Amino acid sequence: MQALILDGSFVGDDVITASREAIEGELRTGGWNVNSFTLRDMDIAACRGCFKCWIQTPGVCIVDDAGRRVAEQFIKSDLVVFLSPVTFGGYSSFLKKGVDRMIPNVLPFFEKIQGEVHHKRRYDAYPRLVVLGVLPQPGAEGERIFLSLAARNAINFYSPGFAAGIIYPAHDAAARKQEITTLLRKAGVAV
Repeated sequence: MQALILDGSFVGDDVITASREAIEGELRTGGWNVNSFTLRDMDIAACRGCFKCWIQTPGVCIVDDAGRRVAEQFIKSDLVVFLSPVTFGGYSSFLKKGVDRMIPNVLPFFEKIQGEVHHKRRYDAYPRLVVLGVLPQPGAEGERIFLSLAARNAINFYSPGFAAGIIYPAHDAAARKQEITTLLRKAGVAV
């Protein structure tokens, strides 16, 4: 079983670092092979929106940087975990670039899913998705937007299992570990 953790933290974000380490430990204990990418340390260009990954080089971005590796590892994984500070209800700029560069993993054609129009799947199998956001303090609107974004991404990524949650710096290590375990189980991951 292959897991990929995409760490969208900013420098000095001890909460996400500790959460990533807890997730890695939990998964490795459960027999998972874990790859963790700290996105701020990777050279990932923004998506150009050129759609050449659909037309010219199907399934592969024309930009030859670490973004290609992120998209490739995403589709080869059984589980992907997004970690990010909640920024205006969304992901950090680092995670956002990584997510945008995954567009080669779907086709340029459309289908209806739950009454909505979405891109068709390119592959037969997609990973389960767990999304964990960090907010400095509770905030209903930011939480709602973040959890909605994560759920929409799960639909677009054809995730067979999905869970999203929010943690706060005030949470101690035990509370963070409990939230992580709960999210993994909710996404269908045996831990």
